[in-house]
Amino acid sequence: LENFRSAIKWCLENNAETAAVLAVSLRSVWSVNGHIREGQYWLREILRKTASITPKTRWEVLTGLGNLTQFRGEIESAREIYQRCLDDSRNYDDKKQISQSLRGVAAVEYLQHSFESARTKILESLEISRSIDDDFGAGAAGANNAAASASTGRAVAE
Repeated sequence: LENFRSAIKWCLENNAETAAVLAVSLRSVWSVNGHIREGQYWLREILRKTASITPKTRWEVLTGLGNLTQFRGEIESAREIYQRCLDDSRNYDDKKQISQSLRGVAAVEYLQHSFESARTKILESLEISRSIDDDFGAGAAGANNAAASASTGRAVAE
């Protein structure tokens, strides 16, 4: 990991977009290997120090930060981060990112026992995913819908 740390540090000073892309690509490495706090640190540093990254990359950095924050059990903070992802993606009308962000917000609402609100977001995500032929997104939303529906005692919406 030391080489990655050095690369991110160098990129933060020389190429913000590359720093962000590198940090986002390490999200799984940090979570699987127990370096979640370090991942959060780097993603926050990138957001703090770089105003010049593209909206898509900023969304990916925020999503990665939301994931790591959720994995640490910081549910309210994760909800706020996912909400920022949703707001940003709605601002530039990226349907796939809107759908994924809805699933992120819904996931933490589900963990907070806000089942009806989570289900509403999941159904919106499902509708968007289907409209853009995003099979993965539709499948993820469908699975989440089943869990949220079971928790509310309602039938699964198609």
